[in-house]
Amino acid sequence: MTVFNYALKSAETKRQYPRRLKVFLDFLDLGTDKLEEQAKIFLKRARQDPLWAQNSFMDFLSFSLFGN
Repeated sequence: MTVFNYALKSAETKRQYPRRLKVFLDFLDLGTDKLEEQAKIFLKRARQDPLWAQNSFMDFLSFSLFGN
């Protein structure tokens, strides 16, 4: 997360990024409420199963946009 956050240029994006990421990671119900731990769990699982990560994004978008 630190490297990604460092790459963000806009101060407003840097401010909003953690909150928006937290919403996504909470949606995945990764077994913890701590953002740093959720990010580590997501990264580890995504590396092991990229299709799971892709499907997770798609499910989140579908839920966010359509409420399904």
